[in-house]
Amino acid sequence: MLYPYQNFYEMILANANRDARKTVIFVENEKISNIEFLRRVDSFARFLCYSGVQKEDKVTLVMPNCAEFLISFFAISKIGGIVVAVNTMLKEEEHQYVLNDAEAKMLITSSKFSAQTKELQGTTSIEKTVWIDTLPEASDEHFLFSEAMAIPPFDDKSRAEKTLDDLAVIIYTSGITGHPKGAMLSYKNIFSNLYGGQERFALTQKDRFIVYLPMFHSFTLSISVLLPVYIGGSMVIILSLLPFSNIIKQTLLKRVTVFLGIPDVYNALVRAKLPWHFLWFNTVRAFVSGSSALREDTLNRFNAMFSRAKKSARSLSEATA
Repeated sequence: MLYPYQNFYEMILANANRDARKTVIFVENEKISNIEFLRRVDSFARFLCYSGVQKEDKVTLVMPNCAEFLISFFAISKIGGIVVAVNTMLKEEEHQYVLNDAEAKMLITSSKFSAQTKELQGTTSIEKTVWIDTLPEASDEHFLFSEAMAIPPFDDKSRAEKTLDDLAVIIYTSGITGHPKGAMLSYKNIFSNLYGGQERFALTQKDRFIVYLPMFHSFTLSISVLLPVYIGGSMVIILSLLPFSNIIKQTLLKRVTVFLGIPDVYNALVRAKLPWHFLWFNTVRAFVSGSSALREDTLNRFNAMFSRAKKSARSLSEATA
């Protein structure tokens, strides 16, 4: 199989060259174009190099859904590093185990999780910590994301070539006995998922995804986050699951065409009293369910609710078969 890209950075570089002004990320009232996203990724990649992160080094993300997650992810890829996406719901001792097991060199996190992460630099292999919002303490080894983005593009040599067989991401498993296990995913592993998703749902650059499930999860990361970038589409980032009515509102207002959820979401949707204008005027053409099996009765009720959108209903049926 032939893939159009060898690594993640090549995707955003191609999108910026092909359609620089197109919005790739909608987050609250902000719109980030392909060229602006590339600029921010390049800026953070320079900081990573300036901070001593090198090719094959692991950088851990303990972050909520936000644009900074994406900027960090692609910047790590640009310099040839390896992303370690970690469940934000872990306790401090669980984070400690994961970071030491991965031998991570840098942590990028939020003050929202400071109770679990602010002491990790002293108990793990982490050498530097970047905070996307506020610093919990003043230190030479703690940085603000906004400050990290300010390094000028002088003599930028941050790009490292990576190929399909190289390690790209480590995602730690959950729901098992004993300690979590780090699943080592190559670029080819992930691109094969993206290729399959594009083919299965006939996705185009016109498609717009909604991202409200946690980005650290493999399903969200590959299908909600990387797939829209892979096809040259766009995504709507929802910062919080609650209130869920905001997800429905943003799906409608931002003209989302691909809605991804888990069975619990679809179970809730068929029980909810959705506003009539959402049922009739949404632009969703494909509903996708992942992470576990969807009950047949939920599917039937969903199909009945969206009877005018038979194509979407079929997509959901086929995606969960």
